Amino acid sequence: KDGDLGEFVDVDKDGILEFIGNDWTFSYWNASFAGSPAPQVILEYKDGEYQLALEKMRKPLDEVYYEKFLKDTKLSKVNATTNANSGWSNGEIVAPSEVWKYMLDLIYSGHSQEAFTLIDTIWPTGIKGKEDFLKDFKSQLSESPFWKDIKSIL
Repeated sequence: KDGDLGEFVDVDKDGILEFIGNDWTFSYWNASFAGSPAPQVILEYKDGEYQLALEKMRKPLDEVYYEKFLKDTKLSKVNATTNANSGWSNGEIVAPSEVWKYMLDLIYSGHSQEAFTLIDTIWPTGIKGKEDFLKDFKSQLSESPFWKDIKSIL
């Protein structure tokens, strides 16, 4: 559950408990704590340690609401009425934390290709910074305690 430390649950009903928690790597990354995404993770005990249970975290794409997000999400140009501190910004455009929240949801549910296609889809034509955003995002993601497992699916 959000805000919890996590819990042990037999996710796949095989008699072995998995741990369900969150990855807090993006806490305060270009957002307030309340606006920081913390994707749910499922860990399984394997090879003497708890590791991401990537197959147990997989969800069908339609459960992650991809099309709705594409329709509803807009990046905004920085101007006098835009708060450049309300998300990732290069001084020209602001990407709200909902963007990387959704990218993380896609990655952690087995749809990493769609996470990066999402940026290509929503980034306004002619506005610089997409590559910088992706570099910053991947750099922050590499700080995750689960990076060893995450990088294998990117």
